[in-house]
Amino acid sequence: MALGPEWRVNWAARVQFPDGSEGCVLVSARAKAWLQTIQDFVREILQDPQARAALQAKGVGDPVWPVVFAMAAEKRALEAAMQAGVGLLLSRQGMVVAPMLWSLERGAPLEA
Repeated sequence: MALGPEWRVNWAARVQFPDGSEGCVLVSARAKAWLQTIQDFVREILQDPQARAALQAKGVGDPVWPVVFAMAAEKRALEAAMQAGVGLLLSRQGMVVAPMLWSLERGAPLEA
């Protein structure tokens, strides 16, 4: 589902994971991923109660895989993505940081 321009989430889709469970992928697309890009995505979407409630109202359910897609990324963005559990998908390199599963209900990564 496409979300409006006011969102840092440009796209959300229901997916079935390899183990058969279901969840959602949240994608934020940017020309370049910066440290601030990752920090804002976590703070303003994954941890913000109003944003999480709005996503849930649109049918986005737990668990979620948060992913930032970009043409390029600065090194600090890669480090921030790894620490936050946010996936980083680069157009020419593929998935350079794998996402962790997050809970919109809790606003935190799920335990491994």
